[in-house]
Amino acid sequence: MQSTNYLGLVTFNSTGISVANYNEIRSKLVEQFKLIYGSDIDLSTTSADGIYIETLSLIINNILQTLKAMYSNLDTRTATGQFLDILCALTNVTRKPATKSSVYVNITGLTANAPYLIGNQLELLDKNGNIWTCSPFTADASGETTILATCNDLGPVKAEVGWIYSTVEMLSGVTITMQSEAIQGTWAETDAQLRRRRENSLSMQSLTVLEGINGALLNVAGIEDVQIYNNDTTSALTAKDTTSIAKNDIYVLIRKNENITINDSIIGSIIYEKKTPGVHTTQVDNAAVVANNGIDKSYNYPNQLSLTQTVYWKECKAINPAIVIVLTPLNYFVSGTGDTSTGKKVANEVISYVNNLRISQDISFIELQSIVLFADPKYRGVSTYTISSITIDGASVSYVNPNTYFKYSTITITGDAPLNITITIV
Repeated sequence: MQSTNYLGLVTFNSTGISVANYNEIRSKLVEQFKLIYGSDIDLSTTSADGIYIETLSLIINNILQTLKAMYSNLDTRTATGQFLDILCALTNVTRKPATKSSVYVNITGLTANAPYLIGNQLELLDKNGNIWTCSPFTADASGETTILATCNDLGPVKAEVGWIYSTVEMLSGVTITMQSEAIQGTWAETDAQLRRRRENSLSMQSLTVLEGINGALLNVAGIEDVQIYNNDTTSALTAKDTTSIAKNDIYVLIRKNENITINDSIIGSIIYEKKTPGVHTTQVDNAAVVANNGIDKSYNYPNQLSLTQTVYWKECKAINPAIVIVLTPLNYFVSGTGDTSTGKKVANEVISYVNNLRISQDISFIELQSIVLFADPKYRGVSTYTISSITIDGASVSYVNPNTYFKYSTITITGDAPLNITITIV
């Protein structure tokens, strides 16, 4: 692309657009005024001409910044907000909306065989004042039910066991028991996440079968990551989770958002229709794998010959082997457990790194050490701690990911300066 320059204020070239800043604009105007009226003209902010130049510079600056923003919003790499939504929609990729937290609760003390339908839904209350709505149901003969309760507010609303304790209408005799901690919702997909998913989904138009399967699955709302083993050898292969993959088979691994329900027929149909005819899918063949880090999923796909072929895949479970970091505080180390403490900042950086690893990607011990070191806020460039030790699942080595993903959320910080600080992340 040929470079085009407009009065030194706007430049278009192969790298995009470049605009002058406020100071550059003012300098250009001052230069032009002096060429016209002479170098002795008073252009200070106390003169009428100086005030005029200041005002004109501000107007031009605002116009140029608007032009730059408009130009940037023509490219998915730099577009933001609704402009990015419009560009992504051209490739059939839309921003994932925010989701709500949900949890199964057991409710007793209800009226026997009483219906709780739409318009008469049972609303529950948690200790933070959040309202959770139950799906329509009918109590059984003993006045009991186990039902899914969904928070009325969007986003990652947290509710530990026992947090939901009452009905909104304070019904007497009703007891609520949470089955487990609530599965937290999510905020709407960020611009960065949307860009990354769009890039992945474009592989649907690829020339290779595996990229086509990968892209088609990632385009399903609720699927966050995909990995596919392709055994094109003449003998069986063993996956990292010990599953045996027969020759000419593929082994499909999926990471799914726990708050979104996806029908097995959707995933099974995509895999069957995108894979090469004659290639089979591998079933998880180890009971320990299913129990520890995955769910064995399958779908019977009906083909045109009135026959069915079973399609298999593994829905990965999140794991969180304990990460223990021991720091030796130095001068200016910030103690405590709050968000401003050094220990909390280190833990948050580690969680951000580990939780964003892809399916089957190992936790690198070297990378983990680097993250802990670079998380140091430092004081005038001086470190505020040294690393005494780091262990992952009790060992000071990289952690081999058994074909699943990591999901850490709990941070425990013990000890205080000047003694060692122990950070436990699970």
